[in-house]
Amino acid sequence: MNRIVQVKLTLTQAGWLVEVTKEFAPENGGGSEVFREHGGTEIHHALDVARSMVTLTPAQNSGGAQ
Repeated sequence: MNRIVQVKLTLTQAGWLVEVTKEFAPENGGGSEVFREHGGTEIHHALDVARSMVTLTPAQNSGGAQ
């Protein structure tokens, strides 16, 4: 079963950075990935970005691998 390990929002000078760490089941390639997206300047938008990121697969990762 895939699972979300951590959702992290960091306020930077450029706005919110959203990072979602997800662990994948062996049948989905295993391992963990950190998905990173800029969340804009408003916290509500950053939360919407985080919410949409929890459904990403490793092939859709726009950030780096962990």
